Amino acid sequence: MSSNQNKLSQFWQELKRRKVVRVITVYAAAAFVILELVSIIVEPLKLPEWFLPMVIVLLCIGFIIAIILSWIYDIHPEGGIVKTEPARKVKEDDKPVTSNSWKIASYISFVVIVGLIILNIIPRANNKKILEKSIAVLPLEYLSEDPNKQYLANGVLDAITGHLSMIEGLRVMPRTSVEQYRENKKSAKEIGEELDVSYLIEGSFLMIEDQVKLTIQLVVAEEGDHLFFKEYDRNYKDILVVQSEVAQTIAKEIEVAITPEEKELIEKIPTTSLTALDFYQRGREEYWSSLLNREYWSRLEKAEYFFNKALEYDPDYASAYAGLAMVYYSRYFTTTTSGDQYSADYYVSKNLDTMNLLAKKALLLDDQIADVYFAKGMYEQESGNLDESLGFFEQALNINPNHTMALTGVASTYRYLYDYVNGIKLIHEAERLERGAVLPIIYIDLQGAYLNMGFYEKSLQYLNHFLSITGDSITYYLMRYVVEFLLGNQEDANKFAKSAFDIDSTSTDAILYMGRAFLDSKRYEEAYSYYSRYFSQLETTGNLDVNDMNRMGHTLWMVGQRDEARYYFSQMIEHCRRHIEMNSSYSRTGATFDIAGVYAFLGEKDSAYFYLEELTRTNWQVSYSLEMLNGLDPLFESIRQEERFQQLVGKMEAKFQAEHERVRKWLEENDML
Repeated sequence: MSSNQNKLSQFWQELKRRKVVRVITVYAAAAFVILELVSIIVEPLKLPEWFLPMVIVLLCIGFIIAIILSWIYDIHPEGGIVKTEPARKVKEDDKPVTSNSWKIASYISFVVIVGLIILNIIPRANNKKILEKSIAVLPLEYLSEDPNKQYLANGVLDAITGHLSMIEGLRVMPRTSVEQYRENKKSAKEIGEELDVSYLIEGSFLMIEDQVKLTIQLVVAEEGDHLFFKEYDRNYKDILVVQSEVAQTIAKEIEVAITPEEKELIEKIPTTSLTALDFYQRGREEYWSSLLNREYWSRLEKAEYFFNKALEYDPDYASAYAGLAMVYYSRYFTTTTSGDQYSADYYVSKNLDTMNLLAKKALLLDDQIADVYFAKGMYEQESGNLDESLGFFEQALNINPNHTMALTGVASTYRYLYDYVNGIKLIHEAERLERGAVLPIIYIDLQGAYLNMGFYEKSLQYLNHFLSITGDSITYYLMRYVVEFLLGNQEDANKFAKSAFDIDSTSTDAILYMGRAFLDSKRYEEAYSYYSRYFSQLETTGNLDVNDMNRMGHTLWMVGQRDEARYYFSQMIEHCRRHIEMNSSYSRTGATFDIAGVYAFLGEKDSAYFYLEELTRTNWQVSYSLEMLNGLDPLFESIRQEERFQQLVGKMEAKFQAEHERVRKWLEENDML
């Protein structure tokens, strides 16, 4: 052991004698200074990415050469560079191998190097770790004089956002989330915090005749530092290539890997006709405006016109067909649903069928458009083909992992399949992407999901979020009515219905809920006056509504107008049967329940029990149906005490409790209770 120690000691002394230690210390200090200097000048001088790694490699090679040369040669003031004498030729009376002054200098250099490493390298490593791969493309500043061409800048914004959204592992905020910052000049840090993103893309768009100047800046949101700045001066005919190039450059700057499949999608040229592209962008602008401004009918009509014009110039423009499919999707769902109401008019199904045909056409031309798979998913969901619906939504998310509507679509399918854990989890994923016009819809979705599973406080939490960002107190009061009604607080529920009616006494929904409030309070004459007004108002619009026909029938029965009551009951039965045959979303949520209640009230027990049996096999075991069955719905009063009825309700309650517990555990695991 002592022999080994002596050898190590001798080797160390030899390193010092040959001044190798001195060379290592000086070289390390000089190399560190060089690396610091290079890292500072790389970005301002726009040096290529390989420059810094090349310097590191050269310094490492130089380090090895310096050690070898310092071992072999020495520098003397008298003789210049000479070969170092072997240790055995060095006499006893030679000078010390290393002077004390050099020792002190070496120690100081070592301490300085270590200090620089601690102060510079470690903090940088920590900063890199906290930057999540998330980004928002802010509205481009439009610099052209023609205000009618604003849609061109917005088209570039859409395209860059869409390209980035295709990259897995990168969270990209949709346009509905960033539109609020078009005129709102907040700091990068404020925007980053509000959108919960690490990076922002800012820029401007200028078009003079057929020349375009596009400037793009990549900003670290928390610090406001510009990581990347570039100007693109191109002919407008190259705009599709430029948009693709920008997206790929940004991804490279924030170190997000792009797969070959994603690269192919990003670089795909959807049309070679600039005129078709122009009409398509105008159609997209109208469609976005319908969502952002809730101007559904007029904006959707304009969007349809522009998409069709695009197809006149390029009949194989798949994206234009996809745009038309989304127009008909919006028409169908804004027609069929309003709150928890469902239209009974047949014409709305034409919108759904047309949407499906347009989506099929688009798929034949291009099978890599996320919107098309989303439209197909909604069609299959509404048609009751839930497995097929899931498949289409998943294909949409494979192409665009940031497709908010696909996330909410697959979430609703999971809830129809009675998997509320996955359903709620996916809505929360969509919530993280949305900070704009679509967020209130997501909050209402969450409110309904938690309400269905009996988490009333969570339901109210998201209802309050909805109110805070929309100021829509009418919808808030009406939804609050439902919560209080289910909790058995009828007096409070009535106050909320009255508050909504006081704000707008012409609102169809407010009139409907006033009818409900008086009916649930057994004040039948007053209920009749509001229900009469409600259905009269619907008739003037030509939009008969299946919603509350059973309640109108009950009200008429209680005021002694039994013939009219039977008419409404028969209409309710007819519409429920039609929806059950169609396997529509209403049939999966309420038609089976509603028809069972009508038959029970009319004394047709066999038919009532037939549909109650069917209800046990559906996935509508939610708090509303159970509370209604257990006492809140008077239509079941005649059979509520029967053993068969109670056994069926018991089956439904057991299924509900099992799913309620799954959701509770998930909330607990995620610290959300």
